[in-house]
Amino acid sequence: MKRVVWFALFLVIGVSCLDQPDCFRQDLNLIGISFRKMYDGNADTVALLNVSASATDSIFYEKVYGTTFSLPLNYLSTTTTFAIEQLVRDYLDGIAQYDTMVLKHSSKAQFVSEDCGERFVVSNLELLRSTYDSIQVVSSSPGNPAHINIKIYRCPRTNILRMSFRQLYMDKTDTLSKGKLDSRPITTIVNTDAAVTWLQDTTMSAVLLPLNPNATSTAYKFNFDNGDENTLTLNYDTEPVQIISKCPVQNVYHNLKAVSNFKILTVSKDSLQDPPATNIETFRCPTTNQIKVNFKQIKGSSKITDTLHIVTLKADYLGDSLIYSATDTSAVALPLNPDATTTKYTFEVTGETTSTLTLQSTYKTTTYQFHKVCGVQTIFSDLAIDATNTSFYSANMLTLLTDVRYPSVINIEITRK
Repeated sequence: MKRVVWFALFLVIGVSCLDQPDCFRQDLNLIGISFRKMYDGNADTVALLNVSASATDSIFYEKVYGTTFSLPLNYLSTTTTFAIEQLVRDYLDGIAQYDTMVLKHSSKAQFVSEDCGERFVVSNLELLRSTYDSIQVVSSSPGNPAHINIKIYRCPRTNILRMSFRQLYMDKTDTLSKGKLDSRPITTIVNTDAAVTWLQDTTMSAVLLPLNPNATSTAYKFNFDNGDENTLTLNYDTEPVQIISKCPVQNVYHNLKAVSNFKILTVSKDSLQDPPATNIETFRCPTTNQIKVNFKQIKGSSKITDTLHIVTLKADYLGDSLIYSATDTSAVALPLNPDATTTKYTFEVTGETTSTLTLQSTYKTTTYQFHKVCGVQTIFSDLAIDATNTSFYSANMLTLLTDVRYPSVINIEITRK
């Protein structure tokens, strides 16, 4: 019954005061929770899966990232128990950490006005017990809005490394010698030692990987959405250290080495820290032979985007391999044959009928070494359309950029009348 009354009061007071700004959100029962790292006291970003309180089935937070959170105390009781499920990916310990904290407090009703009635003022906040590594009440007075009442500290996580994916560019000035972070669609990352799927169906430019504290190596297999499969074995030394007096003895990890079939992978930092620094970087070389073609249509006196309904799209030098299939698009990325000075593309498209269209490009090639790790690469210039071998409706075709670049830009524009 108390549960019903508590939330019924929330509802009645909230609805009756919506048109009374002076008494809206008048109950002083909100507390602020701040998550911190124990070793330096700085804010710690956590992922809350859900937070619930005693005497209610309500979920206050669900799948939310943050460093500070506000929670309501039960002003009809002298205690409130919060159950907090947090995403914590320690090695082979599952993905969720369950914690509770039991708070003691007092509450009194205070008359506000005839329009707003009473409000509840909660005070004398105390911590009775908690399952956290360390927790501290820094203010005993809840408010509305909330201010920081409780700080929750955690011991260092010493076994987590950071691995980043980077894309190298066609950069002759070497201003982007390390490229940029590269968001990669990931199908799965599997811990092969334990046959545990670590990440699945996500896109990330960097991943956090835990090392096995009971071994001196940990192995992972990466499956990417583009079909790439890579393996990574991490070898390391461990040393037990009492990092913080309030925490147990923990392993520190150093002399990190990697064995991998990633084409380019380097260990940039061979010791682990919390928060994780970038320990491993893997690079992709620039794609130097890719052009972009976009499609336009004339409507009155304007050009508008034209969607092409592609059944299949092939390049002459790739045989029966499909560049696109069953795709509706207003732009396509097309590969040039690095071993020739011309490439012909065949489009099977549908509109009112199915028809075959062709586009043939010509170009010159030379070589250049943008990055030592990538070696010498073929670069393309003087791009042009071979109109005699191109059949694309009664279209206007323009070469907007004759040099091939990476990241790709629009090189050719085809406008349908």
